[in-house]
Amino acid sequence: MNIIYQHTQKGIVTLIILGGMVLSTFIMVKVVNPIQGHEVRVVYFLVGIFLLIALMMYQLAVTVTDTEIRVKFGIAPAFPVFRLEDIADAQAVRNPWWVGWGIRYGLNYWVYNVSGFGAVELVKKDGSRVRIGTDEPEILAQKIREQLNK
Repeated sequence: MNIIYQHTQKGIVTLIILGGMVLSTFIMVKVVNPIQGHEVRVVYFLVGIFLLIALMMYQLAVTVTDTEIRVKFGIAPAFPVFRLEDIADAQAVRNPWWVGWGIRYGLNYWVYNVSGFGAVELVKKDGSRVRIGTDEPEILAQKIREQLNK
C-alpha cells in the first residue's frame, strides 16, 4: 500500500471551545459556587469527558493510498476507511457554517471535520456522500481524483 497523500489538520477551534468549557467549569466549581463531596466527583467526571473529547478531536489526519482513504481523529482507536473502488468522484466543497465540527450526519451526507469550512465531498458509487474536512480541499480532491483515474 503506497501513501499518495497525507495531511493533518489541527482542530484549534475545537480545542479552544473545549478548553473554555474546562476552565469555566473549574471557575464555577471553585470560585463562583464552591461545592464539596459527591458533587465534586460529578464535576470532575464531566471535566474528564471534556478532556477525552479534546484528545479525540484535536486533529484530523487524512491519508490517501493507492487503494483507500483513511480519516483519523486525534487519539481515536477506530477511524473510517473508504475504499477507492467504491468512490465515483471527489470534489472540493465548502461546508455551511451550521454543519459545525465533529462527526455527524445531515443533508444526505456524513461529515468528518475538526475545524474550518473546507472539505472534500466523496460521491460513492451507491449514491451516498461523505464530506472530509480539510484546510487543503483542492489538493486532497486532486489527489483522490488522480487515484480514481488510474
